[in-house]
Amino acid sequence: MKRLYGHVLSVLLSSVFPYVAAAVYVSFAAVQFFLVQQFFTTGTSDLRQFFTAFPTVSIVVIPALCASVPYRGRELSYPLSSVSVIAAQVLAVLTLCAGMIVLTLTVPLAVSLFGDVELPPLLCGYALLLLYSACAVSACLFLGTLISQTGAAFLAGAALLALSSFSHLVPLYVNLPEWIQTLFHSLSFAWHFDAASKGIIDTQDILFFIIATLAFIASGALCLECKRGNKSLTLKRLVLLSVTAFVLLFADSALIRFRIDTTTNRQFTVSAYSKTLVQEVQDPLTISYYRSKTLKDLYPQIVDVEDFLRAYADESKYISFELVDPAKDSNAELLNRHGIYGQTIDTSGRETTSYATVYSAVVISYLGSTEVLPFVLDTTTLEYDLTSRIQSLVRGTVRSVQVLVGNSLDIQSDYAYVIPWLQSQGFVTVQTYLPSQCEENADLVPFTQLKSVPLLMLGSSSCTPSDARALEDFIASGSKALIATTPYEIAVGPEGDWSVSAEEDALDLMLFDFGIFFYNSLTADISNFTLTLTSSQTAEGLPTTERTEYLNYPLWPSLMAQTNAPTGMTLFWPCAIDLDDTSALSAYHSTLTPVLVSSDHAWQIKAVDGKFETNPFAVPQTSEDATLYRTFNFAVHALMDSSGGQLYVWGDQYALTTQMLSYGASSSSADFRAYDFLTDTLLKLNGQEQILTLKNRNIRDTSLYKMDATTRLSCRSQTLALVIGIPCLLLLALYVFFFTKRKNFNRGL
Repeated sequence: MKRLYGHVLSVLLSSVFPYVAAAVYVSFAAVQFFLVQQFFTTGTSDLRQFFTAFPTVSIVVIPALCASVPYRGRELSYPLSSVSVIAAQVLAVLTLCAGMIVLTLTVPLAVSLFGDVELPPLLCGYALLLLYSACAVSACLFLGTLISQTGAAFLAGAALLALSSFSHLVPLYVNLPEWIQTLFHSLSFAWHFDAASKGIIDTQDILFFIIATLAFIASGALCLECKRGNKSLTLKRLVLLSVTAFVLLFADSALIRFRIDTTTNRQFTVSAYSKTLVQEVQDPLTISYYRSKTLKDLYPQIVDVEDFLRAYADESKYISFELVDPAKDSNAELLNRHGIYGQTIDTSGRETTSYATVYSAVVISYLGSTEVLPFVLDTTTLEYDLTSRIQSLVRGTVRSVQVLVGNSLDIQSDYAYVIPWLQSQGFVTVQTYLPSQCEENADLVPFTQLKSVPLLMLGSSSCTPSDARALEDFIASGSKALIATTPYEIAVGPEGDWSVSAEEDALDLMLFDFGIFFYNSLTADISNFTLTLTSSQTAEGLPTTERTEYLNYPLWPSLMAQTNAPTGMTLFWPCAIDLDDTSALSAYHSTLTPVLVSSDHAWQIKAVDGKFETNPFAVPQTSEDATLYRTFNFAVHALMDSSGGQLYVWGDQYALTTQMLSYGASSSSADFRAYDFLTDTLLKLNGQEQILTLKNRNIRDTSLYKMDATTRLSCRSQTLALVIGIPCLLLLALYVFFFTKRKNFNRGL
């Protein structure tokens, strides 16, 4: 067998075709990830989409490699067992596939130049890709043994791999019985690869490919035996025994399933914090997961939600889990009572447009009370959400916040997402007002009446001297507040021109007593947001073909990942904050701490003739004086040593506005990182710092932060040339080496 393996591999390596196939394999994977997935404009360092290219390109490459195995038809005369012959051929072609897979490492290496690549999912992905290749090779060689014509065997192998690549999509377009849907899912590469792409070792997926590979090798060997003329009763019994054994192995693989979480933060494993909490559950608690069957067909990763909920329930004998079909009328009525409504998702194909209403909700019931997670698609914040709700039920923990708008903007339109967002995070919200605003309307509630409830204040231009004194007393007496404001306002409305109006309000003077000072300038940063500008007119206003231009806007700094912003954040015209510990200690004996900071290449832009320049085309991209670059504070924390009062000052009153949220949105989702910072800060003010470890444990920065958008675009051609060119040069060198070696061998040298 060893000699046959070496001989087949040697002949393959001496032919030009495997090198062409390898070049196609690598090039397709690189082009699909970098260009089709728009890596250089909207991409991330998450490599899950990278692996989706391999099943598609394998549809052609692997059957073609198997069809090029030399001396097909001579297996009948080999002095080896049929199993040895097929196994040797499989190992030879698999060796070539392993080499092709190694050559694709240029892609993750290139991605690491733009952002951080997480190692466990990468290793798990490549390991499962190798198992898939073994399965695909053994299947195609079996068909080659079964079918005498090479062309027909190639087409049959390509059809089989195409079925494996896209079988999970069939139930979306054809109404099939549930057992047939399950069969199609079990045959799908995407279905079995999803866990590995996240860094999860799933024995069911591994056993699927191993058993399938062995089954195809055995089938090929039995087929070869039949062609050798062996039609004995023993062979027939062996066939029956083999079929029975493989069926039982497939069935048992689901029963003995276990998953190993290899991710850096063990993000798919129940944390110690949650395990401690569930030990306090001393009465029956039920976790009901309402999931539409259609959703499982659309998103394989939804299985992770069920797996995590089951694992969570296993941590306590008092917790039970149930998977419920929301399609039943009684369940739909129950969901409506809980305020859970179906979400509409796009199920359109290339030539069809369709939508489906689906449910993926979690209802937690305990001692007659319920908590709800209205819609869950993945496990990113599932443990945090689940533990927060159970903590509320078991411990009676309450999160509360009073929301006050202190500028000229409106809570219903300009800050439309703030209250709904906080409520979705489990906060009890109440809208309060400045005392001066309540003088004209007795029905309004001043923030001073709710001293035990943390205050969120958005803007401060409406703040009078008496309001500022009330706020100072509020904090000094032990209350807590988060104030998002700047010493100027920007015209951000629908007709706004982004002009700046700067007036010193009473709050700015009050903050001096806490040792907090705003700069009287705008802060710019080399690390900033890239505006996408689209135009279909010339400078003269004449129509022309649509063109897109990318422009860096230094007045919208993009914060790097840091302790209090683990995925970074975009700020909008923020004001830098200076701290004076001497002033803080003399007034309230407070401790001052920076919370959010700029990059080390930020600078200040001062007003010219009393006006600030905010035009994206006119704002300088860099500082005229490189010595002015430094790091500035954008948010600070003041802790009153005597009373325990806390004050967070965030130098940005526009990051939470509806208008700016739309600017930061991508084609597929909005940028809620500022809202995450808001949630984290309010959790701290509610004394729930510990649960923050759950909220942020699964957050991984997949942004391409190492290069800005303009630099990435300029590197596009060079990156593709290197990612594809280096493997192709290696392939060329290998071909020359083996071709020369073979030529010398034939000459007898």
